Amino acid sequence: MKCVYELDTKDASKKAPLIERIKSDPTYNKDLPEGVQPENLESRGIVDLAKKLLELDPYGKISFSRNGYKLKDGTVLSEREGNLYLYISAGDEFFSAFADKKLSGIFSRCAADVEERIIKKIDDEENNATAGFGAIFG
Repeated sequence: MKCVYELDTKDASKKAPLIERIKSDPTYNKDLPEGVQPENLESRGIVDLAKKLLELDPYGKISFSRNGYKLKDGTVLSEREGNLYLYISAGDEFFSAFADKKLSGIFSRCAADVEERIIKKIDDEENNATAGFGAIFG
């Protein structure tokens, strides 16, 4: 199953939920040495916070890092400027048990037509890269 979520990076109301979701993760600052202050998340931008959320617990049994994802700027995809698009290809269980909960209230699932367009663009990009790589070593 392939899904695309979007985040409006110009929507300042998304920053507080992002920070809260990061801080509430049990792996956040888990191995911070004694006496070291946690980073100031409030000073980071929405794009950095979104990346931080996706990178939490990279070695967990279920995680974005382990599954894999692509994070693309809207202008790169010729979509809405200021939007960040998150592409994930995974089984239904990944979405129902993990992704939908982690992303709710921050990222929203794209409309079907937008999702279809972005999936096609990313699939084409991957196929072109594979074809180019094959030409080099072919």
